[in-house]
This record gives sequence, structure tokens and C-alpha cells, in this order.
Amino acid sequence: MKYLAIDCSGANLTVLVDNGESVYKFFDASCGVSHSTTVMPVIENLLIESGASLADLDFIACVTGAGSFTGIRIGVATAKALAMANRLKVLPITSFDVLAYNITARKILAVID
Repeated sequence: MKYLAIDCSGANLTVLVDNGESVYKFFDASCGVSHSTTVMPVIENLLIESGASLADLDFIACVTGAGSFTGIRIGVATAKALAMANRLKVLPITSFDVLAYNITARKILAVID
């Protein structure tokens, strides 16, 4: 699967592009309140670096909460706009799903301060 994943739900910014062969990542722990000016250039740079285009992707994933209301709005609006312009599906995921993704225990409690 080829996809773009966006997480603007907290103080950090995480963007991933999987081109089907490799995963290209961007993480900024101190993005703070600059998601709106940072996310699009980061997406563009990762697409260039990965050699992928939006038209090549299968879907766009985006964190829909819990988290900062404004950050979530920025991430969701970005994902929906890119998906609509390129006729892609959008996969909503939660911050809790992201936190628990690599855990192999049967019972998981994901908590955000």
C-alpha cells in the first residue's frame, strides 16, 4: 500500500509517505502552533524525496483526535483537500491507535496527558 499519513494533533508534527518500497518520515517535536505553515511544505518535500506523487497513493491517513482542536482541523482539512483533489480515500485514525500500534500485549491502555 502506498499512503500519506498526517498527525497534527499535538505539539509535534508527524508526516509519513510510504511509496510501497520505503517509508519516508518527518517528525518535529517542537512544531508548536505552526502546523498550518509547516505541513504542506513537509508533505511536498517527502513526496519529492520518496519519488511518489499524490496520484500514486492508495489513501491518505490522518489523526482525528484526541488532541488539539486546531491541530486536528489543520490535519483533517489538509488530508481531505489533498484526497478530494486526487480522488483518494481518507483513513481516519485516533491518537490512541497510533500510540498502541506496535504494542503486542493483548490488553492495551493508551493515555494522553
